Amino acid sequence: MYCRICGAQVPDGDVFCPECGARQRAAEPVQNSGGNVQQPGMRTGVLEPLRPFYSARKILLVLGGIMVGVTLLMLYFVITGMESFYGYYYASESLANYLNFYAVIMIIQALIILAVAIWELVLLNQLKAYEERFGQVVVFILLGVLISVIDAFSKDENTGLKVILTLADAAFGILAYYHLCGAFADLTRPWDRSLADKWDFIFKLYLGVQALAFLSGIILGINAGNPGSWGFVYFLLLVSTAASFAVSVYELKHIKKTIGLFERGHSGY
Repeated sequence: MYCRICGAQVPDGDVFCPECGARQRAAEPVQNSGGNVQQPGMRTGVLEPLRPFYSARKILLVLGGIMVGVTLLMLYFVITGMESFYGYYYASESLANYLNFYAVIMIIQALIILAVAIWELVLLNQLKAYEERFGQVVVFILLGVLISVIDAFSKDENTGLKVILTLADAAFGILAYYHLCGAFADLTRPWDRSLADKWDFIFKLYLGVQALAFLSGIILGINAGNPGSWGFVYFLLLVSTAASFAVSVYELKHIKKTIGLFERGHSGY
């Protein structure tokens, strides 16, 4: 038979292509004449989509670092730019200007993230040839995009509907990351169990950050009309943004380790 990815000839019964390493059928234990279970060959073809995926995540990391700095400046302007008049707080001109700047930065960030997300979807679709759970990541990302589109074009001001859409979007995001970490864990487990376990830990860190971000969003919504509490709100937002950036750094480090693992397999070491 021939590989469904690169077209190379694959011996009958082999699970992975000898050229690119793509999975040809569901993996099954292979026994040798002595009855011992053999591990399939290292799928070094995964490096082709994995390297640009690393670059895409690096772009998102840079954006995360920028947002930490922008949020830190926001906290500074909130603390120094709030003025009181007969017990009522209001934003100074400098704070009002920075709020406008912050809104522009958020729009630019969203457009860049959209472009990178499309690139990632293409790469994830290629990676699913090596681990099927990468395909699940694509499914849940697309479901999240669909929910966001429905939310954006919905003219219904029903608060209950908005809450349901927000929760659904968050749920799909968590499921996408769950399968992403799971796919990396499954990809590396036959060769480095310690690295696979780190991917399980990364997902737990991500859950913690998401809980903090959700809490920040609730507090921000409750206090949006109370400028006197903005200092605390944006401090919590800064902590959430910094925590998300830290998890991204940790994740990127382990994507690089995964690449290194397969590069060593490719070179024979």
